[in-house]
Amino acid sequence: MFLEFQCQYCQNVVSLRFLKIGERYMCKSCGAKGFVPESAKSVESATPIIPAPISPSLLPSYSPPITPQTSYLHVDYANRAHVQERQEPQAEVDHFPVSYKTGLLTVGIGIFVFQLLARFFADYHGSHDGLSDADYLLISDLFGSGWIIILAFYVIFDIQSHKVSVLKLLDFSFSKLKAFLPKVLLYFSVAAGFQIVVSLFVNEDELQLSKMSNVGIVVAFFSTVIVAPIFEEIIFRGYLYNVMRSKFRNKSERQLANAIAFAAAHVFLVMFILGAALPYYIFALGYYFAKLYEESDSVVPSIALHMLNNGLVFLLEILALHGISFMVF
Repeated sequence: MFLEFQCQYCQNVVSLRFLKIGERYMCKSCGAKGFVPESAKSVESATPIIPAPISPSLLPSYSPPITPQTSYLHVDYANRAHVQERQEPQAEVDHFPVSYKTGLLTVGIGIFVFQLLARFFADYHGSHDGLSDADYLLISDLFGSGWIIILAFYVIFDIQSHKVSVLKLLDFSFSKLKAFLPKVLLYFSVAAGFQIVVSLFVNEDELQLSKMSNVGIVVAFFSTVIVAPIFEEIIFRGYLYNVMRSKFRNKSERQLANAIAFAAAHVFLVMFILGAALPYYIFALGYYFAKLYEESDSVVPSIALHMLNNGLVFLLEILALHGISFMVF
């Protein structure tokens, strides 16, 4: 049995043998990527596709008649799809079933409400003496982790409600990490170098470990190094990045837009809620995360880079807590 439907970009018929509705395919006729629509019809055999002949009236009078070139079906083993192929594919485009406006509002409202509640909690703590700094930071970390997990599961539910395979979209295959490990380490070396240079001049206390209890430090480690990288990548790369495909067809523009959204959320959080120094490198990190996701079609490499970066931040603050500082001024 085959599934057949028209490509929404080039209008050619796409015949699929192994994919199901909601799974990702690539049209070899125009180079577009998308998801198998619900309107796809089941047929017994693939429909042979022949391009429409060129009208003789469009040809110079001295030209010989041109016969149409018969196309053929190409087996794309990566996507397990039988689709028509021609020589000059257009720019790669993905069709994600969640609209750009809906996706942006979902993530934006989720992050804004979290930060607003955190701001109110910080103001309450500042005006009342009944809660110690250590208890306040512990509750803040637990609340932040819980909120980001809830938001991540909400976007996963939103993806599944549109009959898109979450596992295929996020692709938690560790083979992707092995393939992209050199790039992960390269990008991390750049981020680490910048972090160390900044630590020479600025005494950053972004996580405020110096005010935490031992339990708070352990919770901060899991919140910063484990929870945040996994669930933020699901939200900002697995969901928001794909939402941006319909608005930003060029992948470089898409990566920049995604990095801006990622940096905007973190800059507000760090500057206005935690009161720490502005993390100038956050935009570059967001760009590297988006670039890794674009190239690998998996969140695993970006999660790994995110964990390495946050782990370095945590390590530098632990060292500073024990009197080991890189500051030269």
